[in-house]
Amino acid sequence: MKKKVILALKILAVIAFYVFLYKISIPHIEQLKEFYQINGFNNIRLNIFAIAIILVVPNWLLESVKWFYALTPIQTITIKTAIIGVLKGIPPSTFTPNRIGETVGRPTVLLPEHRIEGGIATLYSGISQMPIMLILTAVTLYSKPLYCILALIGAAIVTAVFYNPKIFVPLFTKFKRTQKLANKLEFFTRYTTTQQNTLLIISAARYMVYCTQNYLILNALGINIGIIDGYLAIFLIYGIISFVPRPALAELGVRCSVSTLVLSQYSPTPLLPAAASALLWIINILIPCIIGTFLYIKRKKHQKNFAQ
Repeated sequence: MKKKVILALKILAVIAFYVFLYKISIPHIEQLKEFYQINGFNNIRLNIFAIAIILVVPNWLLESVKWFYALTPIQTITIKTAIIGVLKGIPPSTFTPNRIGETVGRPTVLLPEHRIEGGIATLYSGISQMPIMLILTAVTLYSKPLYCILALIGAAIVTAVFYNPKIFVPLFTKFKRTQKLANKLEFFTRYTTTQQNTLLIISAARYMVYCTQNYLILNALGINIGIIDGYLAIFLIYGIISFVPRPALAELGVRCSVSTLVLSQYSPTPLLPAAASALLWIINILIPCIIGTFLYIKRKKHQKNFAQ
């Protein structure tokens, strides 16, 4: 009886979440409807759009492999478990600024005694993409030396922190109240340079897959932009988005606004960049979010099925 009540509460929570998500997405759904009324879906280059959809698989697979490597000093898991963890991290991330909720959702597939470290490793995994993003953002700002230099300085600082995460451990060992947290951070000392290099390479590959999806969707909708200008514009868009504090539930609106601003010179109408951002969000975030939600509802077997 108790299990049925818990299941019913989970289902109600899921329904409430998606009703709320639908309500805040109405303006962007209306944009898609307007796009359909003006252009019709028959004008979409379906072959190009299909490739963008297919790239969802390597996009999230690379993210899962990256998290798998980030967990190496903490707990050995399978790639399948890493995929499940990454998908389960998407729903809670929609409630929190800049996807911090991933640090709670992903570690649920780990053994209880490793979940705090797993959450910290999730943050570390996320940091691995920042040097790549900042460097590519700096490339887009080559005509504005000051901003370019600031982006490169930021990339240098983040890279230094990424390769030396253990510098934070002594900061917490000085106080009794933070000694337990210092013990949880001890795994930072076990990362090898090879593992860290691997994380950066995977992050770069995943970022390029994501940017390629965006570029393909822009072309599929009829924004004729050259490959170099297209990627530079996309790098700038994500550089702006990533460093703007925002609730994840407002992310779609931010994406659409920034995309429209950056791509206005290449698009005959502001509707196209906004529609492209909305479609990218649907295939890359909303659909995986739904899958991750069902993983929460699905009754887990024994914890040993997740951990190796």
